[in-house]
Amino acid sequence: MRSTPALILAPLLLLCACGGPVVAPEALQDLSSYFYARWPDEDPAALEAGVANLTTFADQVDLDAKPDDRSFVVNPFTRDVVAELVEHDRDPADTVGVGILFASAFPPVDHLAHLTLADGTPVEPSSPDRYDRIIIEGDLDCFVAETCPILRTEAQVERKYLSITVLYTLRKELRWALTEDGERALLARSWNVDSASGGENFWILQGYSIDLFLPYEQGALRYQVSWQETEIGGLDDEDMTGALSDGMQGVFDAQEEWLIEGGG
Repeated sequence: MRSTPALILAPLLLLCACGGPVVAPEALQDLSSYFYARWPDEDPAALEAGVANLTTFADQVDLDAKPDDRSFVVNPFTRDVVAELVEHDRDPADTVGVGILFASAFPPVDHLAHLTLADGTPVEPSSPDRYDRIIIEGDLDCFVAETCPILRTEAQVERKYLSITVLYTLRKELRWALTEDGERALLARSWNVDSASGGENFWILQGYSIDLFLPYEQGALRYQVSWQETEIGGLDDEDMTGALSDGMQGVFDAQEEWLIEGGG
């Protein structure tokens, strides 16, 4: 697992419609939370500045390296960012945040297939028994054509840890952003609606993520971040960072295999 302070990006300024500059954070540890916090911004330059900085950062990383060498501990965002999204009163400052980069052989638009699966179990290794998803706002064809600016889904997820199962509701939003070259990048953010328990030894107190798909060679540069406050008997924060990194890599591998096999 790598910390990010030594890996600093050159600042990026983009002009918004009002003429003022949009400044994306210089360090990945803050750029990650920036994507989540600036998601609702009506000015597309806000997220596009982040996309450009992420592309620059990824150029410094060996995407063929083992997961630990392309994983990074990142900072949380503030409570006000999610106050209207969640039904609990937990503070995101209490989460552990980990981001991981991955080079996919498939372009961003291809990944919509698994992001909108009604049954997500084939691509979610930690939820082999139930991952039931519905689209609650927008239409897939409309979204692909960019006639609809956003797509929203909701899933009932059973997450397994050893013999323990916890059920929670996961909501996700997807939108497009442009790269500096004018290509489409696919962005997603999600959150657990409320805290959930699988018994006294397993609590998912809060959870948030971003999943970014940027055009890269013939496929996509993926960057996924997970912020979790979880109580699993005996695991400390250091254990959790490793578990999050391994879990996200497992999802990458499952989704890539699913696409290779023709998407089901």
